[in-house]
Amino acid sequence: MTPRDVLSVTRSLRTGASGRTILAYLSEDIQQRVAAEPIPEEAGPGVLRDPQEFLDSLPRSVTSATASVCRSA
Repeated sequence: MTPRDVLSVTRSLRTGASGRTILAYLSEDIQQRVAAEPIPEEAGPGVLRDPQEFLDSLPRSVTSATASVCRSA
């Protein structure tokens, strides 16, 4: 994987829990657009490839993020 590949993978909100958590707080329109984007080939095996599964995971991301903040307070 080249440095350019790493940059393009980390810039996609589709690849990783942090991207899903950020996206969970954005508008539904933006969520739909991101879900429709192609997934970078270099994305790891844990990426949610099904657009509906990806969208369904967003509310859980908000819940997880909120729980983590509450526990650390």
